[in-house]
Amino acid sequence: MDRLSLGHPALDCALSLLAQATPQEAKRAITALQTLLQGVTHSAWPEVAWQFSTLTGDGFPVEFAFTTADASIRYTTEVAGPEVPPSDRLALAQQRLADLGALPLPFPIHDRLHRIQTTGRLHYGTWVGGRHSAAGDRYKLYIEVPSTLTLPALKQLVPEWADDNLLPHRSISLRMIGYELATHRVERYYRVAGLDDWEIQRLRHQIQLSDAVAPWQALLKSRLSSALSGSNAGFSLSQIGQDKPTLSLFTFARSLFGGDRQIRHHLLQLAAQQNWNLSAYETLSRPLTNQTDCNTAHGMVTFVIAPTPVSVLGIGLRPHGQKGSSHTS
Repeated sequence: MDRLSLGHPALDCALSLLAQATPQEAKRAITALQTLLQGVTHSAWPEVAWQFSTLTGDGFPVEFAFTTADASIRYTTEVAGPEVPPSDRLALAQQRLADLGALPLPFPIHDRLHRIQTTGRLHYGTWVGGRHSAAGDRYKLYIEVPSTLTLPALKQLVPEWADDNLLPHRSISLRMIGYELATHRVERYYRVAGLDDWEIQRLRHQIQLSDAVAPWQALLKSRLSSALSGSNAGFSLSQIGQDKPTLSLFTFARSLFGGDRQIRHHLLQLAAQQNWNLSAYETLSRPLTNQTDCNTAHGMVTFVIAPTPVSVLGIGLRPHGQKGSSHTS
């Protein structure tokens, strides 16, 4: 593979490792990241350009993701340096994606998102997700929703994205909208102060998902219940058009397992038990084998409960060859 030049040694190292298993996909990921990260690599504030982001625990502006669904190279990234106002990042993200030949954001969707973002203060504005597989390249926009926008107010702006009957007894907030450009899948990300088991069952019932629990979910039930009920939790609903939604649950990996060493051990143990292919994750996380810091390189664990019998587990992991600042999420 050609010499890497993504602007940071940790990122170069990560892509080099991923290229060992999927060289063509890694090459396309590098090309995409070179475009998406132009605003970071050429930031007017280079001294903090690699440590300002709220995307990861230490401020690094890129996070990789691994799932049991497939072996695609996945990541989420900032599209600008810290000097760019969050309100400018949606337009900038669309320009970067256009440079990559991605499909444009449909105007009605752009109009809704713009109206949502102008209702309050933004912290990060917009991130871009990339997925590179043998089938091709796909991109997703992650658009921040101002924390001050209530569900009733959202209902006035975009009624089709404001479901106030999910957990009517709780205070939940819509924090982000995901939009996948190729499939037009819309994902709504919510935050809530803890989720109990029965509330998760209610969410499943609300969107007509089966009560069946995958074997790996049963193995993690006590840990997951404790993590989701004991801290800020997240969930999302995603769907294409009028298809049945998919429910995803989110919590910090450290809430489930502890430090990086323990997280890695438990995930690889579960992968062996369930015959999952997490070889790329195993390679990229190998330097964390003895890492015990509370400021973990692992981010969120995602539990995807789809309408199909197959459920998916995902894990976020930032490049960790070099660290940014020491702030935590």
